[in-house]
Amino acid sequence: MQKQHFTLCFCLAFLLFSCKNPFTENSCDPNGKQFIDTLLLKWATSDASPTCGKIYVPSVQKEILEYSIPSLGVYGIITENKIVITSESIVSISSYIANFKTNGVSVTVNGIEQISGITSNPFTAPLKYIVTGVDGSTNEYTVQMVAPRILGSGSLRLWFKADQLTLNDGDPIASWSDLSGHGNHISQVNTTQRPVIRMNQVNGYPIAEFRSSTVSRMNLSGGIGLYVNNSGSVFLS
Repeated sequence: MQKQHFTLCFCLAFLLFSCKNPFTENSCDPNGKQFIDTLLLKWATSDASPTCGKIYVPSVQKEILEYSIPSLGVYGIITENKIVITSESIVSISSYIANFKTNGVSVTVNGIEQISGITSNPFTAPLKYIVTGVDGSTNEYTVQMVAPRILGSGSLRLWFKADQLTLNDGDPIASWSDLSGHGNHISQVNTTQRPVIRMNQVNGYPIAEFRSSTVSRMNLSGGIGLYVNNSGSVFLS
């Protein structure tokens, strides 16, 4: 009987000190249920009083989640607070209507409210989008349009796109077509000197890896529009 009584007491003591319950849990433990429940209750009732000596403010959402320009058929690449739009076809930049998705309550550009699919803006210079959260706090995004065909006032002579190559990760690049319209294609017949493609390197896009150990290089055929005394623009994407 005495042995059974000792076993029962041991089990009760183990449960009391090993389980998280209101009597033993540290109410200021950030990972504790009691602490989290207290914060949730305060946020729900707009109670800004300190909790365990600190004021905890919930994160207010104010982000641009998606961005595109339907008329150009292009989507923005969002990297932190910068959005880059690249159009491969246009030869001049003008005003466009953007579609965007946000978790904020409002979006403005130069103090003008932006409505997705309706508001038009000139993209000749970077735009500052201000996203406002429910608490009035703001978050700024810079939106910039890149149009390779107008680089250097129309002097684009070479344009190579890594995502245009139909290769797998690590495959050697034997030839690469020029998209500038001048036909300045590049190639490498020497298999040991060919660069390789690496997938998902920059914002999900591939890159061409030129290795110094094997002196990777590609040779230009033609050179149309490229002269010693004539400047031109090169665009790699």
